[in-house]
Amino acid sequence: MTDANILVNHAYTLLEAREVPEGVGEKVKLLKLRNPWGMREWSGPWSDGSDEWKTKAGQKAKADLQYVEADDGTFYISWDDFQACFNSLPRRVPRLLSRPPPALPPSSPAHSPPRPPSPLPLAPPLPSLPGAL
Repeated sequence: MTDANILVNHAYTLLEAREVPEGVGEKVKLLKLRNPWGMREWSGPWSDGSDEWKTKAGQKAKADLQYVEADDGTFYISWDDFQACFNSLPRRVPRLLSRPPPALPPSSPAHSPPRPPSPLPLAPPLPSLPGAL
């Protein structure tokens, strides 16, 4: 296990890839991952309880992502941290992060709350690579 609670030689499920505002004119690419064991979550930036969620931009991201802090194996990690911690990934992840999010459905009636955008489709699994996490 790494210092930031990432299990070595372990597969994680990619649930979502989103870009959220981080500051004035700045955005951060976040991945929502899940440890299928349901425990041991990333403990670095954007992890449960991290300072990033406590900023004004983090509070907005929390609402946009419908973030719930829970010790359930699901966590957010920035694209940059993901690349530093993992050495193999589905081929489509970089493409998913570089395209705009899907369009929202047509406006719903005024009495209905807006629906969140649909998550991006997941890439098919790749064959295992020698020496991969």
